[in-house]
Amino acid sequence: MTKFQQILTDLQAFFSPLRTWIIDKISLITGFSLNFSEKLLLYTFGLVIVVFLFQLIKNKIKKRALTLKKQLIEVYDKILYLVAKAEYIQKQKGSASAENPSLAMLHSLVDSKDNPNYFNSKELFKTNIKKIEQTRGNTLVSEENRKQINHRHESILKINFFAKVILILQILSIIGYIYLLVK
Repeated sequence: MTKFQQILTDLQAFFSPLRTWIIDKISLITGFSLNFSEKLLLYTFGLVIVVFLFQLIKNKIKKRALTLKKQLIEVYDKILYLVAKAEYIQKQKGSASAENPSLAMLHSLVDSKDNPNYFNSKELFKTNIKKIEQTRGNTLVSEENRKQINHRHESILKINFFAKVILILQILSIIGYIYLLVK
């Protein structure tokens, strides 16, 4: 017998009286048979472990998504700062008119930055930046910033997908628990 098997046997011997006592109490309180009480204990314990583990994973996923969104906001803020700085420099030179389309686009970007759906649509952000670059005639967003934006958007989409998968697994485990109890 290996050391692991010996430890497992010792643990089973240690918890066996406790398990028997819990099953007896469940049977006494609920009036169910010992066999059903044993199933109830086993399934309930399994469900608690599964739901607890899924909840831990879901919390980690949510924290990661928040971190990525904060990083994305930082990248957006850098870009908005560059646009605002370019507008300020143009105004200092006196070449910016009141109807400057890139200034209007800047306000559009700032207004839409707080919209949570905005982070899920990198195309909207790319379109807005392209419009600004076309009206100004120069590149405002470096290739590095574009790569960061694309990478963060893809990461957020993956994380949202995994969060939904975890939720589905939690629901299925609860349905399975109910099915096993009824069966």
